[in-house]
Amino acid sequence: GFSSACRPNSTMDQAIVASTPLRSNPLSHLNITEHPELAHIMTSTESFAQFRALHPEEIIIRWVNYQIAQSGSSRTITNLTTDLRDSTIYAELLSHLTSTSNLLDKVLGSFSPSGYWRSNFERRAGAILDFVKEKLEGTPPILVKDIVGGAPRKNALFLAHLMLARPTLPPATPEQLAAMQRAREEEERERARLEMERLKAEGKLPASGAPVGAPASAAEAKLQLWEGDDEEAPKKDDKPPTPEEEARKAEEKRKIEEYKQWVRSLGLDEAYMTALLSKSPSIAMQFDRELAFMQLAFKYSDTDALRRSLEKAESLLELNIDWERRNKLKVYTATYAMMVRDFPRASKNFLECLATFTSTELFSFEQFIFYTVAMALFSEPRQVITEKVINAPEILSVLHAIPHLHSFMHSLYHCRYRDFFVALGDITARMQGDKYLAQHVSYYGKEMRVIAYRQYIQPYRSVTFDAMAAQFGVDHQFLENELERFIYAGKLSAKIDKKNCIVEAYRADSKNLLLQNLMRQGDGLMNRIQKLASTL
Repeated sequence: GFSSACRPNSTMDQAIVASTPLRSNPLSHLNITEHPELAHIMTSTESFAQFRALHPEEIIIRWVNYQIAQSGSSRTITNLTTDLRDSTIYAELLSHLTSTSNLLDKVLGSFSPSGYWRSNFERRAGAILDFVKEKLEGTPPILVKDIVGGAPRKNALFLAHLMLARPTLPPATPEQLAAMQRAREEEERERARLEMERLKAEGKLPASGAPVGAPASAAEAKLQLWEGDDEEAPKKDDKPPTPEEEARKAEEKRKIEEYKQWVRSLGLDEAYMTALLSKSPSIAMQFDRELAFMQLAFKYSDTDALRRSLEKAESLLELNIDWERRNKLKVYTATYAMMVRDFPRASKNFLECLATFTSTELFSFEQFIFYTVAMALFSEPRQVITEKVINAPEILSVLHAIPHLHSFMHSLYHCRYRDFFVALGDITARMQGDKYLAQHVSYYGKEMRVIAYRQYIQPYRSVTFDAMAAQFGVDHQFLENELERFIYAGKLSAKIDKKNCIVEAYRADSKNLLLQNLMRQGDGLMNRIQKLASTL
């Protein structure tokens, strides 16, 4: 069932979402490795590699269609939005999972011939959620408005919980398990062959078989020492080793043992340790090795090593890396982008893995939500913030557990600028102690103030300094100095009338803006040409 522990004194939406164990990330567990019984929903022409690359939503759709077919119905779904709005699929699915025969009649009976279609759908959805509360002993992680409105992420989370709680699939047969193992081994061999061909074509694999090029970091240097220390099998006609050769081999063994101890002391995940200790890694282990290097680079804030490992990991994505590792790479990419002040890229990647976060080796789920909200408010338009931040169940589930984040997010969204400035001060104070954002605190605070000023000025033709200062809770002189600086830098589309103490907003015409940018670029080009001509 679902957990029913709700936060006191919270709204209904937040209580329902907070009651769901979202930090367990159910979507990340929908894979054939953890659940071999999913082989029953594969198509006849589909390989195991193709199935592992499927998005979790596609797996959920197949599982729902399988269960509906087992119940004797001919209905199917192709999406998690419009096909679920009338709750008929939910009724048939839950009837089959709980062996309840009258649920569909009860849901269809809630239909009113004289009612509006939306009110009828809401009655049906309400009947479904009441049934779930009764049978599964808890509050479902979805609302009536989510079902009727066709919210895909919330429908996916709800169905994923049902799927993991009651998969209702027969166990994988021995033949399927054996075929799965053969396919995995064959895939690893093919990946290794393609990787060797790629390295040879790029000239990175000389005759000795060891990678060329200087090590990128201390970790890579130790790894190359470990990989390059392959002992050849002794031949029958070889001469007995000399004392010097024996001493050399003993020294090499000592270095290998030191490397193993060093790897174990890093505190890495078991998969990363296995990848670093493997002398002939598979493609998946090579990917884990790059993730391990990135984890070490994060520890020492080495952005150059991070960039190199990201490039290598992204090149391995073409070799059919599974979905969970792809998700981890997105979190690592977002964290790197945050370190180098590429906040839009960080926001995009954080939001894409919001429902499937598993990279707890970097930071906790609460810290991940803090980064996601901070980057999204900086980078995303209001429509995206509404859909993916304000109403995101993953964020609502822990929002009140993160100090000042609720006030920071909602004060800007609901235009409470005085509260926003107070919350911004608290948020930037927290960032000063953050290893990834400490160096960007001043820049982040300045740009967030620009966003607030722009949001306030945009609806007006003009506004007085006194009225604006009262809204933001600052004095007249501070506000005037801030606006002068931001307008001069081109960050605000406004003019200051000091005689009348007002700020006039203007909306630049797009064609004029393009013309101005073109002229500015042309002036810059002419200046560079003149400097070049003077040197010739």
